[in-house]
Amino acid sequence: MVALFRRRRPLQNLPRNRGRPGMIDFLDAVGLFLVFEGLLYGCFPLIAKRVARDVSGQPDGFLRMAGVASVAIGVGIVWLARG
Repeated sequence: MVALFRRRRPLQNLPRNRGRPGMIDFLDAVGLFLVFEGLLYGCFPLIAKRVARDVSGQPDGFLRMAGVASVAIGVGIVWLARG
């Protein structure tokens, strides 16, 4: 009878990364990327076209440095968020 009234663990506290912790985080990141990409093209298609046109005219070195800076900022944000 006591077991019927025992407090159960909430579902949000259950471990969801059984066996593949990195894969779940990766899929979460890909999903968020697709959400933001879809918002850009869905809400602001003219701006997205203009940005694509402007980026194609930039030199390769500039694009490379912008990519490296984006990676560094992204890693920093994940590092701060995850502790």
